Amino acid sequence: MIAHPHNPDPSRLSIWQLNVNKSNEAQIAFAHDPDARNATVVAIQEPYLDHLNSSRAPPGWTPIYPSHHHLKDQLRSRSFLDVTALKVQTPAGPILICNVYNPCDANTSLPHVSTLLRAHRGHVIVLGDFNRHHPDWDESRNAHLFTSAALDLAQPLLDIINGNFLSMALPRDTPTLQSTSTKNYTRPDNVFMSAPLTESLISCDTAPASRPPCTNHFPVVTTLDISPTEAPRITKPNFKKTDWSEFRRVLGKALDNLPGLRRINNQEEIDSRVGNIMETIYEAVRASTPDLRLCAWSKRWWSPELGAHRKLARSLAARSYRARFDRDNPIHEEYRLQRNRFSQAIKDAKRKHWEDFLEELDEESMWTAAGYLSSEPTDGGRARVPSLRYTQPDNTPASATDNDTKSRVLMESFFPPAPPPCQPDTPTPQHPTPVPEPHELQTRHVRQAVFSMKPHKAPGPDGIPACVYIQSVDLLEDHLLPIFRASLRHGIYPTEWRKSRTIVLSKPGKPDYSIAKAYRPIALLNVISKILYACVANRLNSLAEEHGWLPDHHFGGRSGRTTTDALHLLAKTVKDAWATKKVASSLFLNVKGAFPHANPLRLAKNMRQLGVPTIYVNWMLAKLDGRTTCLAFDDYTSPSLPIDNGIDQGCPLSVIFYLLYNAPLVRIPRPRSNELCIAYIDDVTFVVWGSSFEENHRDLVAMMSRRGGALECSKKLDCPPLKIRDQIITPVKSHTLLGVIFDQTLNWREHCDKALAKGQKWAGQLNRLARMSYGTSAQTARRLYRSIAVPRFSYAADVWFTPVSTTPGKRKSGSVGFATRLARIQSTAARAILGAMRSTPAICLAAVPPSHPLHRAVAKCATGRRKFPPPLQNILRFAGVSPTDFEHWPLDRRPLPSTPPEPFPDRDTAMSSAWADTAHLQVFTDATAGRLGVAAAAVLWESGGRELRTGLRLGDAGSLSVLDAEIAGILLAAHLVITAQEDTIVDDVSIYTDSQAAISCINNHSQGASVQLLKATCRAIRLAKKGSGGTPIRIRWCPGHAGVPGNEAADEEANRVASGLIYPPHLIPKFLTEFRPTTNPATCKKAMKAGNRTLAEAHWRASDAHAKFSTKYPNISPRHFLAHSHTLTRSRATLLFRLTTGHIQLRQHLFRLKLVDSPKCEHCRDESETVTHYLFRCPQYAKQRWEHLASRGTAFLRPAFLLHASCALEPLFDYVKDTGRFAELVR
Repeated sequence: MIAHPHNPDPSRLSIWQLNVNKSNEAQIAFAHDPDARNATVVAIQEPYLDHLNSSRAPPGWTPIYPSHHHLKDQLRSRSFLDVTALKVQTPAGPILICNVYNPCDANTSLPHVSTLLRAHRGHVIVLGDFNRHHPDWDESRNAHLFTSAALDLAQPLLDIINGNFLSMALPRDTPTLQSTSTKNYTRPDNVFMSAPLTESLISCDTAPASRPPCTNHFPVVTTLDISPTEAPRITKPNFKKTDWSEFRRVLGKALDNLPGLRRINNQEEIDSRVGNIMETIYEAVRASTPDLRLCAWSKRWWSPELGAHRKLARSLAARSYRARFDRDNPIHEEYRLQRNRFSQAIKDAKRKHWEDFLEELDEESMWTAAGYLSSEPTDGGRARVPSLRYTQPDNTPASATDNDTKSRVLMESFFPPAPPPCQPDTPTPQHPTPVPEPHELQTRHVRQAVFSMKPHKAPGPDGIPACVYIQSVDLLEDHLLPIFRASLRHGIYPTEWRKSRTIVLSKPGKPDYSIAKAYRPIALLNVISKILYACVANRLNSLAEEHGWLPDHHFGGRSGRTTTDALHLLAKTVKDAWATKKVASSLFLNVKGAFPHANPLRLAKNMRQLGVPTIYVNWMLAKLDGRTTCLAFDDYTSPSLPIDNGIDQGCPLSVIFYLLYNAPLVRIPRPRSNELCIAYIDDVTFVVWGSSFEENHRDLVAMMSRRGGALECSKKLDCPPLKIRDQIITPVKSHTLLGVIFDQTLNWREHCDKALAKGQKWAGQLNRLARMSYGTSAQTARRLYRSIAVPRFSYAADVWFTPVSTTPGKRKSGSVGFATRLARIQSTAARAILGAMRSTPAICLAAVPPSHPLHRAVAKCATGRRKFPPPLQNILRFAGVSPTDFEHWPLDRRPLPSTPPEPFPDRDTAMSSAWADTAHLQVFTDATAGRLGVAAAAVLWESGGRELRTGLRLGDAGSLSVLDAEIAGILLAAHLVITAQEDTIVDDVSIYTDSQAAISCINNHSQGASVQLLKATCRAIRLAKKGSGGTPIRIRWCPGHAGVPGNEAADEEANRVASGLIYPPHLIPKFLTEFRPTTNPATCKKAMKAGNRTLAEAHWRASDAHAKFSTKYPNISPRHFLAHSHTLTRSRATLLFRLTTGHIQLRQHLFRLKLVDSPKCEHCRDESETVTHYLFRCPQYAKQRWEHLASRGTAFLRPAFLLHASCALEPLFDYVKDTGRFAELVR
């Protein structure tokens, strides 16, 4: 029904929907609801129909019925599919609104919805009562509704959502129905809309107060802002096209013209020095960087051909208009044809641009595609902040309609005012003596901070990104260092660095965007100031660990600690209590607006009590004083607004400042009193355990009385409410901590449902990049799935997923149900990756990739478990390892890099450099890890002709990783240099290795190698550099097996050492002779991956599908399909996979799916139309077969060769194209 609003607002589209349960009373009451009367569109499901097949509508409303309604001799509308649709013309374009009622036991309405969506090709809203339950939208507590049958019925709806790129507008866990019998709240109703429309979504929520009688459904209200917006033209420097050599030349010249580097003593001098440096940077940017101009009409798919089409169409349009009175003039037809050609050319250009982008995805651009999957839906324009509701100081409601008022309302929400100062008569507390101040900042600290930054991250108000400082740190460091030292020494802070720019972004999934709490701030700070912040943060983090300023169980923002550490500790604490027949209670503190509410004065007090050096306390107060920011939203930037409280979010110092701020809160529990506190930045959890819940509650009240707070409880058994002062806290059955749902029995069922919903979402997202006839390659799609999707839905699986174990004669135990349901996600993703038909067996899909991402998790493992084992114990038993077997990695194992992460040269350049090297000593290293064992070797060549060789067998196969062996080779090379220095003055040294990963580990740019081995290698290199009065040593990459003599000699030597060759002890470093490697985590992971692959292949060989496959294609493994098809286009790879599996649109397979009446070939009628019949026997295609296949040899008439030989693929596709079959896959 289309409504005429009682109080219309032309800028908003308001849609109300409700299932009135065929009740006249419900429909009348709903139609006269004072809020519903203001709707633009009302969508009714199961409406009331009288004996004349008519419904009821108030005056002024225009009813819209299904197409067959009220036709003569037609049955009642309920005998037909309950789908109605209408188009609403808006300033943003037409919007198709589909109102759907889907029966409980079938999906009869959904095919017609899919047809409507394919025909529209524009913005759509699909809403109604779908009668489907799924973890994507239902609450986790309704897990009993997620049966296999229910999930199967929901799958076609999910396919429509994913296939048409629709987003769910109604937030998850919002119930829309209350059961009449059980009174349970469920979610059969839903709202889906095109992704671009979500940018205009103001609110989507239920209206329980407007629920009429005689129906158990709640009205759902969707409001869109349809007022048009215009994106302004933006001009800014395009730093990705900067001429860096010119930039450095201009910058160096400008810096030389600056005044001398005198000592800075006051605020005026530091402001002047910062201003001079920034002006030189601006000058260099202007001279070396072109402008990037963006406007609302910029389209990547536009081409000169489209411009020519447009020009001709405009000319013909003018001529046709001038001849409008002459209807027989041929110009009208000419214009019509050109207009259609122009329209089709636009469609073709957009489609071709998107398809070309997907087909050409490479190592770099594939992550751009991953960003499209991960980012919030957008239409490419700027999001708008609608009118905001707020409360005035006199408690009267008001609406902020202009940008100035909106910025004030948002500012009050983002940055609350500071608390009142302490009373003047408060005695000054005694503080401990501060720890000794570290040495002043050095240039290496500045370089470490600069090289750890992301080069093209959004800059602050000055518009200079980090790439500018990365490219010129060697020129700027002598000018920046005095500023940084003076700022810390005198407690002064540059005025320009107090300014920031705050971007206003909407929080995803909020039901109402007309309130300020639905938005979050993103602070952009000047990058030059963040260099100093990073230097100070590194020092404070190091001092905090060294002097124990932070509690042991404060996990957030600290090196070597992750969210799963906190989750494991909580789960283990609870299960340990249960194992001793005690009960545990958890108190979850929700710190609202943590960073903006942090008081700098209280932070300074905490820092003094911990003994933080005074220089950093005073500097922190100076930094956080006098700050201003500009709010940026829509096309508006507010004036500078003061910030009186809080810590800057996005600042490198924000985490360590907040950890010091709330450290006293984490120290409240007394460990000896069965109390524990677990914290991850602002997520704080108190845990107590005792003989009863009443005892636990007394302990929690005692802790809360020390520090007060908010409460969420999660317990094993029913327990009485907890009362803290005047607040009564009701226990809940589950609570989300750090993204994981803890339930009162720790069986993790609710979180498993959440993970399943995430997995289904990400598997569906792959359809955007991998369609049947176009898209990215199967290899790229699989890599995106494993690197983006799998980590998202398997987050913290080591906590909530119990490995599946089986005992002879007993049922499987562990997360059996989740593992089974996980296979549904795996098969959906595999079909999208490979372009397979839905009828393709899951076992065939799983056999193609080398391993199932979680195959080991669904296989059996021998275990015997005691009562209430913690998650880590299950994992260690499952993996068959002991923690003591692993190498100990210290928390500070990965220092910040001190050399720029320059890319390695290409293969040819590296070879030429190795051939042309004239260093005094050239040392080549190599390693091997094969069936003979793990060995490393080094060969030293001196310019005078001297040669030294050494090598060592490090262990059996699998004892060390190849990376460890390569680093051991570099250690041997350094030892040879030290040996040569004993009787020779060495001028310079070049050490060559064919492992880029080993060089990255030595330069602290990556990790994964044995820590002790890496430390010994770095010590040996430093010692060699000190020899001969100082010897320059360069570690370079040389491609392996490329004909470089030194590398070939080292490779031969490594093989000889692995076979048993032993060198004299003086040529072997003492460390390596005594090195007994413990289990390296990287080596263990590699072994487990190999085990996963073995299990997957065994599972495939035991299946019936393998027997059929091996009969048709002997000696062929399906796991090689991805490598075999990596050079093919998406459509051709899809065709090849379908021909290989036999699940393709040929009559025998279509007959099996009951889509045709006979499996016989429609051309010859002699036999069933199978793949082999179509390719090799059908007489209809005899001419094409001879031309493309038979004329090339008899091998081309064998399936195993034609479908699996690289040289046969092109003739195969030519044959298929010439037959005229599968045109969409061979275009």
